[in-house]
Amino acid sequence: DEMIPRFDFDQFVNIISATQTGEDLVQFHQDDVDQETGVWSLTQKLSDTTAMKVCVGILVLVCMISFLEIAIEDRSVDVTLHQLTSIVSYEHAQSGFTGTTSTDY
Repeated sequence: DEMIPRFDFDQFVNIISATQTGEDLVQFHQDDVDQETGVWSLTQKLSDTTAMKVCVGILVLVCMISFLEIAIEDRSVDVTLHQLTSIVSYEHAQSGFTGTTSTDY
């Protein structure tokens, strides 16, 4: 059967390492790791730019939410004073106030 391996991984490594191509391949990868300009550097740069984009996106989202947030103005003091003024005016008109104070409520 063609799918059955004829040798295991260790035998394969020994065969490849014995050739000049295998030695060149190992040397190439060692140089690549030493220079840090290979795939790992590219991966780091891509992850750095992705992280930066995510941070900027979150900041933009927070700013947009703060701009779109509805500002609720507390006017409870004004409304209460207006209601008290109305009640006092109504009571004054109903009592026929003559300038003297009354203790009857």
